[in-house]
Amino acid sequence: MESAGFVSFRDATSGAPTVPSLQANLAANVQAANAAALGVGAAAFARPPPVPPTGALTTAQEDRRDLEICNQRLLGAIAEGDYLTYSCLVDEGVTCFEPEACGHLVAGRDFHKYYFDVARDAA
Repeated sequence: MESAGFVSFRDATSGAPTVPSLQANLAANVQAANAAALGVGAAAFARPPPVPPTGALTTAQEDRRDLEICNQRLLGAIAEGDYLTYSCLVDEGVTCFEPEACGHLVAGRDFHKYYFDVARDAA
């Protein structure tokens, strides 16, 4: 499922998403979402993501590096209170057990959006 302005990277043979392209896909989708939300062109957010040199990394090492970069972006979005980026990185159907939920299963991003809103309103 692709929307206008969103980019998808697929393997030419199988059509499956390619792991090394996940970082580029994520960056393009976050830029497009930010641009759409602010009503500006995606070029306003164009900045190359920090990517360590690949050199002689194995596929597993590249996958780990890509996951670490995505995880760092997620943690950065949470620390900065950037719900738009957070919502691009976290699936809408996410489930978790949080201390605030007193042992109940939490489904969806709405639970976490509350904490983004509280932090924004307090600032």
